[in-house]
Amino acid sequence: MTGRLIIPSVVIWTGYDISRSSEGQRLTGGAPGKVCVMPQGHESYWEVSGYLRFFHLYFDHNKLSELTTRIWDRDQQVQMPDLTFEDIAWIDALCRNVVMPLNWTSAADRLTLSSAADMLMTYLLQHYAREKSLPDISGGLAPHVKRQVLEYMHAHLGQGFVLRSWRISLI
Repeated sequence: MTGRLIIPSVVIWTGYDISRSSEGQRLTGGAPGKVCVMPQGHESYWEVSGYLRFFHLYFDHNKLSELTTRIWDRDQQVQMPDLTFEDIAWIDALCRNVVMPLNWTSAADRLTLSSAADMLMTYLLQHYAREKSLPDISGGLAPHVKRQVLEYMHAHLGQGFVLRSWRISLI
């Protein structure tokens, strides 16, 4: 699954004359502060009629998986929507006020850039990701058995114990 990319793009300062053609549809509305998110496999054509300054970040599948696991505290499969020229002021402000002024050759600023990239992707995941349906997972210990296991562990913390001794004590 490596190689899957999510590409958030933010138009910075200039870029009013931009349009995107995707799936036979012409999308207009490019302007400073507009955000585009293009999941892996997107195909589009851009028309730029003037000077354009924008900021691109690429996230591979492994990074996306790591962030989704940290956010939901479990493996979570998500789909990111294909967004074009969205008004997301928070992302615009992060890119414009935090990321763009950084000296990307400085080790400290690269760490800040990495943290800002995590913040940006976390924001997109929280507000725009669609969860892929996963089967409900059932199982685990019955509540009374779980309570017994925890009581046993706390009572025997100072001793070495093996799983066999738990089974004998709990039966």
